Amino acid sequence: MLAGDHLDWTISAELDAADVVLLLLSPDFLASDYCYRIEKGRALIRHRQGTARLISVILRPCDWTHTDLAGFIMTPKDGKAITTWPNRDEAFLDATKSIR
Repeated sequence: MLAGDHLDWTISAELDAADVVLLLLSPDFLASDYCYRIEKGRALIRHRQGTARLISVILRPCDWTHTDLAGFIMTPKDGKAITTWPNRDEAFLDATKSIR
């Protein structure tokens, strides 16, 4: 993105061009109407169409189990948020391996 670009159009264009969309889940992400409804919504549509791969990474503890993302395998393993791991480097490594 460049200064002067229209934010909504730029985000929409990037989402439409992406092969992989990482959703970084946190209470703030779930509470954000724009992030959750628009960005996640568009990514989920593309995932269901088979035109992009949607991967959710749980950064902070949040109530994702009551969302339409609950049917997907999350990373890191066991749906445990990265910030709750004793060693965050291990959590990021686990997420990286899952994504790879």
